[in-house]
Amino acid sequence: LDLFSMSAQGGATTFRLYVRDIDMIGAEIGVAAISVFGQPVSGGTSPFVRVTPIDFCTVPESLLSDPLLLFVDGSHLYTSKIQAGIGGQLWRSPDRLSWEAIGPPGLGNPDNFRIEIGTTSPGLVWFGGLAYAGTANAVTGGEIHRSSDLMSWTAVMTGGFGDSNNVGIYPRLVRDGYLYAVGSRTAHGAAIWRSADGVSWDKTSLDGFGDPNNDSIHGVLSFDGAIYAATRNLVTGGELWRSFDGTTWEYVLAGSDIDPGNPFVSLAEFDHYLYSGHWRSADGTNWSPVPFAAPPCNSSAPFVAGLRSNGSSLFIVCSTGSLDLEIWGSRNGTRWTRISDGGLGTPTNIVTLPTLFQGRVVTSTVDAAGPPTNAAIWSSMLPALPVPAFSWIGLCALVVALGAFGAGRSR
Repeated sequence: LDLFSMSAQGGATTFRLYVRDIDMIGAEIGVAAISVFGQPVSGGTSPFVRVTPIDFCTVPESLLSDPLLLFVDGSHLYTSKIQAGIGGQLWRSPDRLSWEAIGPPGLGNPDNFRIEIGTTSPGLVWFGGLAYAGTANAVTGGEIHRSSDLMSWTAVMTGGFGDSNNVGIYPRLVRDGYLYAVGSRTAHGAAIWRSADGVSWDKTSLDGFGDPNNDSIHGVLSFDGAIYAATRNLVTGGELWRSFDGTTWEYVLAGSDIDPGNPFVSLAEFDHYLYSGHWRSADGTNWSPVPFAAPPCNSSAPFVAGLRSNGSSLFIVCSTGSLDLEIWGSRNGTRWTRISDGGLGTPTNIVTLPTLFQGRVVTSTVDAAGPPTNAAIWSSMLPALPVPAFSWIGLCALVVALGAFGAGRSR
């Protein structure tokens, strides 16, 4: 027994009991939370427990369509809580269990119902020594804010670049001295902007890359000397575009070419490959199916809702076609291990892209079937991906070394 604590949530007392496993040389193997705000969930190869209170998110159902996005920077895990009427709120946690609000709700504007401070990869967006955040605002358009301490924020762009149809604007990528921002636009298609100082911005792409149905930039990353931008297109399927200079864009492929029926393109860089769905490319031009040794979602062509690379691991959220989204992880991109059952045990749960934090897999969900205040963050009890076992040879060597050390001290 390592820790016993209790806390008040919503007027009631909630008990949290943790049992920590320590190996023979003092390293933590895992922390098992027997009860965290009431509901442990078992799924796949690794159980998950909810690490946010049941009332963590309070928002009308009409606004709550996505889970809480998760980002990691330094010693903290970050998310943005959606709150009705007062604006989204940035939160962070040093341990996955205790959470604190940072910055004002809506970053000072109650119409900013969502805030994003992360990139396609898990980290925060830093540019010129300042952190950047983008907002979703359906009234006056998305905004961009920046901060030196993550507590006090200053707006550097408001009003959706002069168009309230630019509902969401999100800084996502730093490359060659420029900060790039992408977003979603309810009319004419989404575009890409960039700035050399974080204050003055230029649009560097056509609206929707010439197709108004490309209504959002779903992901953007730098790979093999080019910037890749993935779109959402509910009519003809998502598309993939790239630019070598940040201003001239060329069409690469349609998402329907590699993932039929998928309205968006998922992107991740892992182990010198650019991954999209269940396809990958070493140069961004020539694509081929991933040679699965053991395919995710038990399918050679799964429906891919998202990909995320954490350096040493690649995560995929996928299904065989229904909403029953599962999380799978891989250390080589070809052999996969299931981390959770569909929806973490609730098939109607929408599951966000997971991240690694303090050796745990952390994800979030929101139930598409309601109720509207059910967004939650979950953490795996134990490391979800297999790691090399401690060999008997290494164990014997350690015992010998400890014996010699003890003998030396006794003399």
